[in-house]
Amino acid sequence: MQDQLSQGSDFTVKESIAVDLIVAAVFFSMVICVLVYNADSLKFDQLILFPLVPAILFTAKAFVKTPALTINKSGIYFSKNFVTDWTCFVKGYVTQLDYEIGGYKDKVVLIIQYYKEANGGVYEQRLSLTNTQNKSEEEITKAIKDFCGLYKKN
Repeated sequence: MQDQLSQGSDFTVKESIAVDLIVAAVFFSMVICVLVYNADSLKFDQLILFPLVPAILFTAKAFVKTPALTINKSGIYFSKNFVTDWTCFVKGYVTQLDYEIGGYKDKVVLIIQYYKEANGGVYEQRLSLTNTQNKSEEEITKAIKDFCGLYKKN
């Protein structure tokens, strides 16, 4: 990764196309099963909506080209929105928030602490990470450390 950093490239985190398409295929197969097994009774009007909506959403999510997170020599961007540059960066780490009562999924977030020159305080921004992204939490943390180290060298 250090070779890529010296060339000034971006570290981008996107949705994993393969995972999203596999999940979409599972939901589309549910739609087909509903159609096949209920074709003669015509009672699939509401049953078909349950798997059809996530199937369409995961298919659309697979083909969206917008990066979820970009880390480069100028700073950190979340969904193309600027978070902070390396001069104001204080600390960045990945953690998992506590489960909510009745919650069914883990809440993994990237916490970015940065200094705001206008107000003179340290602020914290929590960026949600999904389970279907193409980079791991460890790779994200390493990219932050590497780009921060590259900035401090220069």
